[in-house]
Amino acid sequence: MKRTAVNLGCGLKALDGWINVDGSVNAWFANHSWIATLLRPLIGNGWRVWPKGIVRMKLERGLPFATNSIDLIYTSHFIEHLTRHEARTLLKDALRVLKPGGTIRIVVPDLEGAARLYLKSLDSGDAKAAEEFLERTSLYSDSRASFTNLRAWKSFWFDYQRHFWMYDSDSMKHCLSEIGFENVCDCDGQKSEKIADIEQVERAEAVGSDGRGLAVEAQKPQ
Repeated sequence: MKRTAVNLGCGLKALDGWINVDGSVNAWFANHSWIATLLRPLIGNGWRVWPKGIVRMKLERGLPFATNSIDLIYTSHFIEHLTRHEARTLLKDALRVLKPGGTIRIVVPDLEGAARLYLKSLDSGDAKAAEEFLERTSLYSDSRASFTNLRAWKSFWFDYQRHFWMYDSDSMKHCLSEIGFENVCDCDGQKSEKIADIEQVERAEAVGSDGRGLAVEAQKPQ
């Protein structure tokens, strides 16, 4: 039986055989290039690198899939761009749409790894330790979005450039368990007993102990 797999927040990595979903307005413009061309003075050319065929959804509002209809949900470096409440809403809906026994795999930046690296740099006397920590975790903004700066406004509201909540392994696993998932476990990068094509969908650099990312898998109860 053919697997139904969804990649939430796929970005530019849109694979055949997956339902590729992203909330970026550039995903929509890539599918409507004539409109993007007309609006180019306002929106720039960022949409041109996006593959066509990505389904644009505002994922913080939930998932438009039927209950018990999805075998696999994968999401990498996206959940942190949602507020804590939005992320829980999305994960609750992910539990709803997964088939019994279905798998979810989540990759997020590793707050613990980033914090340990910050403290190590701080102890070594690195004056830029705080600056590097904030850049590594994207817990900052170089400018304020305003209606007089249309590109900044677009980036802030539509392209998920900012991190609104961060996770370590324990907090991510606790969140999934609390929502109702089971068999929640840590995973190495590009390693999975449930996802045969994990090396295709997951970037090699997505997971790393230096704060780059951690991977957690869980299942919907049978």
